Amino acid sequence: MSWEAERTRIISRYDKRLEQHGAGRAALAVGPEERHHLRFAKLCEIGISSGDHVLDLGCGLGDFRSFVAEKGLDIRYTGADLNPGLLSHARERHPDAQFLSIDALHDEIPECDWIVSSTTFNLRLEVEDNYQVIEAILARAFHKARKGMAIDFLSSYAEFQHPDAFHYDPLKLFAFAKTLTKRVSLRHDYPLFEFMLYLYPDFEGWSTNA
Repeated sequence: MSWEAERTRIISRYDKRLEQHGAGRAALAVGPEERHHLRFAKLCEIGISSGDHVLDLGCGLGDFRSFVAEKGLDIRYTGADLNPGLLSHARERHPDAQFLSIDALHDEIPECDWIVSSTTFNLRLEVEDNYQVIEAILARAFHKARKGMAIDFLSSYAEFQHPDAFHYDPLKLFAFAKTLTKRVSLRHDYPLFEFMLYLYPDFEGWSTNA
């Protein structure tokens, strides 16, 4: 029941933000456009190219779909989110894309080439443990991505940490990611108080189970 309480809280949080701010970046609490786009650019640098199928976990309003189109990438885009209101606005904005209501902790995650996720797991949970939740989601999602997964997090190295936000220890998540695959990159080099993990499938004949 504890996850159901967290899930309801997350949905309610964004319902209130949509009502207060309308369907824009303020409702998503992602910061200025420049920061939003910088995150997207770093997600793309995992290796996304035209023709790929990309699943965007915690897609919000589908802004990543707009970003890749502006960059000239012709991808097959699937957005996934918990919040029905966000999904409704995303479908209106992007009628050519697919949007799914998915709880990544419990629902089936569709297979794709890449999974990306940005600012999705920044909220400090009240009854669940953030690390346990994200590790469970990573374990469920990663093996659905044929080419890899890119996901960003707030960093524990940040000078200021908002009490409602959760700042992850980059090395702790890196260590967990290495239990899923040997091919992990930790990026903490871009000018935000965040970091990004890239997870790629093991090379053939070189797996964590070998």
